[in-house]
Amino acid sequence: MQQTEWKGRTGGGHIGQRSLFWFFRYVDVRVGYVILRVVVLFYMLFARKRCLAIYHYFRQRRHYTCWKAWRKTYRNHYLFGQTVLDKFAIFSGQGKRYRVTVTGQEYFDRQQSDSRGCIIASSHIGNFEVVGYLMGPALKPMNGIIFGGEAEVVQRLRTQTLGANQIHLIPVAEDMSHIYSIYAALDQGEIVCMPCDRVFSGNKQVVVEFLGAKAAFPSGAYYLAERFQVNVLAFFVMKESGLHYHVYIRPLQIDPALTRREERVRALTEAFVHEVTTMLDIYPEQWYNFYNFWTIHE
Repeated sequence: MQQTEWKGRTGGGHIGQRSLFWFFRYVDVRVGYVILRVVVLFYMLFARKRCLAIYHYFRQRRHYTCWKAWRKTYRNHYLFGQTVLDKFAIFSGQGKRYRVTVTGQEYFDRQQSDSRGCIIASSHIGNFEVVGYLMGPALKPMNGIIFGGEAEVVQRLRTQTLGANQIHLIPVAEDMSHIYSIYAALDQGEIVCMPCDRVFSGNKQVVVEFLGAKAAFPSGAYYLAERFQVNVLAFFVMKESGLHYHVYIRPLQIDPALTRREERVRALTEAFVHEVTTMLDIYPEQWYNFYNFWTIHE
C-alpha cells in the first residue's frame, strides 16, 4: 500500500480560515499573492519533509539540476498557495474576477445530455475544486467525493458555493456509507467526481509506470465505471497566470477488444496516468502531492 503523509486538510486553523474569508471580501486576491511570496519561504523552512518530497519530484522524476529543482520547489509552493487563496477568494465573492478557458467542452456536454451517469476522474495537480465554482451550473446533478475530515469552515463555505451550481458533496465516511450515495447517484444518471491519484488504506489499486518509476493509483472509480457501464472523463484545472485557469477535459479511452473486467480496469488506470503525465509535461510545477508518491509498500 502507498503510505501518504499528506492529510488532505486545508491548513490555517478555524481562525485563520475565517480571517481569509473576511479579508478577501474587501481585498483583491492579488494582494494576497504578493504577501504569499514571503510566506512561502517561511513555510518551506518549517515543512521540510513536504518540501523535500517536491524537491525529489523535480530531481528524480523531472531530472532537473539541484539549483533548478530548488527554484521549482519554491515555485510549486507559491502556486499551491495561490490555489488556496483563489478558493477563499471565490468563497468571498470574487469568482467573477477569474477567466476560464475550456478545452474539450464537447465531451462534457455530451455526457450531460446522456441518460447514463458519468465519472469524472480528478487529481491533485492544478486546482480541480475551482471548476465547480467557475464553470457555472451543470445540466444534470454532480456529486463530488471529498475528504470527510476537512475543516468545518471550509466544508460550510464549499457546500454553500457549490450548491448554487447543482453540485452536491459526498464526504468519505469511515463506515463506507458514502459508497451507497455513489451507487444511488450513478443509478440515477448523475455525474460523480472522484480523486484518482491517492491510495489510502483499504483502496483497490493498480501499480503502473509513472514518470519513470512504479507508483500505485486507486482503481475504485474504474470498477464503478465497469459496474454501471458509464464513461470516465479526466478533468484537469490548471493555473495559467494571475486569475486565468485552463480546464482540460479528456475522455479515458481503452481498447474495446478488452473484455475481462480486470484488464479494462488496468487499461482505464493507465489511460488516466497517461493524461496526468501529459498535463505534468506542460505544467510540471503544479504537482501537489506533498509526500513521496513513488514509495510502494507491499
